[in-house]
Amino acid sequence: MRKLLTSKTSDKIAMLVLDKFLVAFNARAPRGLSATCNFPHLRLANGKFTVWQTRAEFEKDNELTVPLEHDWHRTVSDWRKVVQSSDKKFHVALCFTRYDEDGKKVSTFQSLYIITKQRAHWGIQARSSFAP
Repeated sequence: MRKLLTSKTSDKIAMLVLDKFLVAFNARAPRGLSATCNFPHLRLANGKFTVWQTRAEFEKDNELTVPLEHDWHRTVSDWRKVVQSSDKKFHVALCFTRYDEDGKKVSTFQSLYIITKQRAHWGIQARSSFAP
């Protein structure tokens, strides 16, 4: 049986990964984004399931897709909660809001992120979102 991490430890590790992801996302930095992920990386959104096998594949695809919405300027985390955790995986329910350059809300979405530990690296392995 796997040893479970305490919720305090889980929160700290998971939130650090999510913070780094959001910084890279807002900076429109595909390399920074890929550094926060584990591969293969999976995303289920807008009825489409996407799998990136490698960092290079992910970075190339994300150069074309960021920004996601024409008036999107930045994304802010509204709330995040580790709902399950072990010594090698976290499930994090979260909600984020996208804003335009003037600070006007564009959209809000809930998501589930799965963060895994691979070769001593904590990274986002999978994302399921109601975002486009």
